[in-house]
Amino acid sequence: MEKKADISCKLCNEQQSCRKHSLPKDDIVEVDFEQSLVDYKDFTHAAHGMLYTLQQGKFEGNSQKANILMVARFDGALGFPGGILDPTDLDAADGLNREMQEEIALDLNKHKFVQTDHVFSHVVTSEKLVTHFYAKMLKLDDYHQVEARVATAADWSTETLGFLRVPLYIMSDKLRGLPIFLANQFSGNARMQLVGAIDKCQIMKKEELDLALQTAEKTVKAVK
Repeated sequence: MEKKADISCKLCNEQQSCRKHSLPKDDIVEVDFEQSLVDYKDFTHAAHGMLYTLQQGKFEGNSQKANILMVARFDGALGFPGGILDPTDLDAADGLNREMQEEIALDLNKHKFVQTDHVFSHVVTSEKLVTHFYAKMLKLDDYHQVEARVATAADWSTETLGFLRVPLYIMSDKLRGLPIFLANQFSGNARMQLVGAIDKCQIMKKEELDLALQTAEKTVKAVK
């Protein structure tokens, strides 16, 4: 059963094409993974992954809750490591692991993605594209080791220009932290994937996430 995603931009309420926030030109539909392989076998398929770790640390009185790894891409946008699947990939998880190794030098002997890490898939009919998203929780020490390896990746300084952690808190002014972060330029539907994964993995309370999105929307409107 296909599930219609909210195609309006939660940051500026554009209903169809929102180039500023990298939303698709047409609608996005959440689709069952297995169904997508059959119904959209002729579409381009891509897989991206989120590596994260839970923590109880604080910064200036704000609980960080978790660390989520994202990357600065060659095109200047923020996104998750991953990419287009190749015909030689055994499956989506195999293709994701290949991309993870190339882009952030992920040690596949320790942190290989498997199908049970799958979070959701979406189809973008206007672009004939299906995106598969995975999330894997690591121990804190392992997460630090993953970060330390990023600069040794084959695609470092070409496809991957840097890595960063998502600020998973809202500061006292209700603006700094996650709200400002969500006002950045993201690649494709990476923002949707980030927000959806934070919710699905129960990293932040829904009311906190909603507040961050609402504040980010006001910030974007103020800039306009």
